[in-house]
Amino acid sequence: MELARIVAKARANLEHGEWSRLWQNQNVPFSKRKGEMLVVIGEAVGELNAQNSAHLPMAWNTLYYLARLGHARLKRLIEEGRVHSDLSLREARALLAEFLPGRSRREPRLQRKMRLARFMQFVRSSLPDWSAAEREFVRIQLLQLTEEIAADPRQASIACGDRDGNGLEPSNGLPRSRPNFP
Repeated sequence: MELARIVAKARANLEHGEWSRLWQNQNVPFSKRKGEMLVVIGEAVGELNAQNSAHLPMAWNTLYYLARLGHARLKRLIEEGRVHSDLSLREARALLAEFLPGRSRREPRLQRKMRLARFMQFVRSSLPDWSAAEREFVRIQLLQLTEEIAADPRQASIACGDRDGNGLEPSNGLPRSRPNFP
């Protein structure tokens, strides 16, 4: 909680553009995204008194969802006993969905970008360990995927699924090709 208060105050005191430049410094012990989450927590939760703060969960990601409810609503939910120190992340998300429908999920565009970035990181980090057959299989599948992405979006939804519903059927009508992995 104290870290969230400090980060929120620090951001409030920075000039335009300084917040982004701060994350270029290699000495910051957490990511910009976590910093932004801590700012939200610090702004909404930072003014709660010690008695109310004692009823909050310790996990910063759970606190983030609660902080998005706003200071006044959060205080009321603590008083009603709906927010307590054992509150789970799932329960915090449910409260946000209840009081602010549509804000409980990340923006779909951001979510897609984050998933793609994680996938790219996975491929790059595991690529040296792949066999030639695995590399070829993945290359073919990714080429087919890029063709689907480039195609008319109205047609892409038809091409993406297969009879089993798992999205592994190639859109070219050929049977599934699986490499012979050892």
